[in-house]
Formats: sequence, structure tokens, C-alpha cells
Amino acid sequence: MEPVVIKADKRIYGTKYVETYKFKSGHEVPIYEILNCHGLNQMIGYVKLINKTYGKVFYRGQCNLHDTMLPSLYHKSCSARYKSERNKKLNSIIKKTLADEDFMKEVNLRNDLDEASIIIEGMLQHYGIETRCIDAVDNHWIALWFGLNKYHSERIGNNVYSSYTNRIKNVYQMFENEGKTDDKESCYQYVILIASDKGKEAFGVMFGNDILTVDLRVALPSTFLRPHAQHGIILKKRLHDCSCDFDISKSVVGILKIRNDMANSWLGDGELAKFSNLFPSQFHDHAYRILLEREDLFRDSTNSIVQYIYE
Repeated sequence: MEPVVIKADKRIYGTKYVETYKFKSGHEVPIYEILNCHGLNQMIGYVKLINKTYGKVFYRGQCNLHDTMLPSLYHKSCSARYKSERNKKLNSIIKKTLADEDFMKEVNLRNDLDEASIIIEGMLQHYGIETRCIDAVDNHWIALWFGLNKYHSERIGNNVYSSYTNRIKNVYQMFENEGKTDDKESCYQYVILIASDKGKEAFGVMFGNDILTVDLRVALPSTFLRPHAQHGIILKKRLHDCSCDFDISKSVVGILKIRNDMANSWLGDGELAKFSNLFPSQFHDHAYRILLEREDLFRDSTNSIVQYIYE
């Protein structure tokens, strides 16, 4: 069974078909511009409806469109040698984590190795280590937040320091873009709708034939505060060959294009939509503090837990 892509000629109140986007994989998906919040709700509801037999639909907010939906581990290079080296390194981190009794008591996982391995990988992804997983959410206002706020990071020694900047409120970006008539795309964000197929499900992990889905709010204790605050879901393509092709673009069933000023007005300035809530500091996020302290497990020259800057 294949995921159901929304048709380009579908008429839904509060939306407008813009164009069809073609991924590098050859998969084509229509882009609909969202004109009001009712159109957003109705479009998401419709895409869920037409995929109810296939599985669930999740959301990913992005500042721009990309020609693949590759996980962070493969953003820098897609060469076979690079993939093999990064896979070995990541597998080593996961293996060491699973063998560490003290840390495993914090995670409180079952003895099912496949289940525990994907949960650990999802946890690493959510706290900044590059993995074979894609971040997604099942709450569309969280997706809007990630399309509205741009990620920045800098590596200093073995540490990675990061933050997010609001694309509407960043006066430096507004000054830089002032007078540019060809910069209309900076006024928009995109919400990617991704379908994940049904399968055996237990303790927050769903083993679909095409996609492994982990609901981190179920799979991890609430001491891992960030995934719970972000309604965190991770998606990982299931491989049935030795290709190491983790591009999940063929699972995309629709793309929503939304003006940032509208998204900003919908989210407002409440505590739930603030960076400090979605990325709670070590003071509030007990597990984040433990992850940073365990340099023997989670830090080397290429892999380390991201440290966020709170201004």
C-alpha cells in the first residue's frame, strides 16, 4: 500500500494550489498556499482522512524546501564511504549507550533490542546528535514555530552551540533584505506533511513496512522534557536492501506554504510558543543535564549533545 498524495485540483476553503514540487527521488507533491487558519485545519484534516487506511500523517516545519528529505547524518555527503563511516560511529554510540547500566536506568526501556535501539537513536536526534532519523510533530502549531524560527549553530572545539531566531522579529535580517524584490521566499515557510504506515506498535514505537515511527512522549520518561514540550516524533525509513537510502521524500503527501506574518499572528507571544518552553534548559530538563554530563557517551570530535544559548 502507498501513501495517498493530495491532488493538485482539490478545492478546499482557505487554500490555493500554487505548483507541483518534484523531489530528487522523482516524487511529485502539490504545494498549497494557506490563506487562513481554517484552511490550515481543514487541509490537515483532509490529508489525514485520505491516509487513514495507510497510517498516520505528521508535520515538519521548514524555512525552505529541499530536494530530498534526508536525515541529518547525511546532509554533508552522500558518498558510500561517508555513509559507512558515519553509520559505524552512530552505531557505536548507540551500542555503548545500551550497555551503560546507569544511563539505561534513566531511560527505563524494555529488553527488546530493536525497540530500545530506535528509541535511543530518536533521543540522540532530538538532543542534537546527527542520526538517520527525521524530526516531525503531530501538533501543527509546533510545525509552524519551526518554520517561523531559523536554526543557527556554531562548533567551538568539541562543543556545538545553537539557538533559533524569529524570522519576523530579527531586525538584522529585515535590514539585510530591505529593498530586495527577489526575496519574497523569505516571507514564507513550509509545512511538510509526511505519511507513516501502520505496523506493529508497542511502547511508542510503530514498525511500519516503510517507516519506523517513534513517539518520544511515550517512549521516553517525562524527565526528558524537550520531546514532551515539542510533541516530538521521529521518523526513520526502513531499509529492505543495503542501499543506505534514508530519503523519506516518497512519504510526503502534501506541502503547505504559509506567510510568516500570518503564522506569527496565529502563534502569538504566549509561554507555550517561546523558545525557552520548546527547548527547556538543563535547569528544567533533568535528562538534558545528564546527557551533557555524560561526555564519555555523547561527545567526540563529530558527535556531541547540542548546547542551546538562552538570551
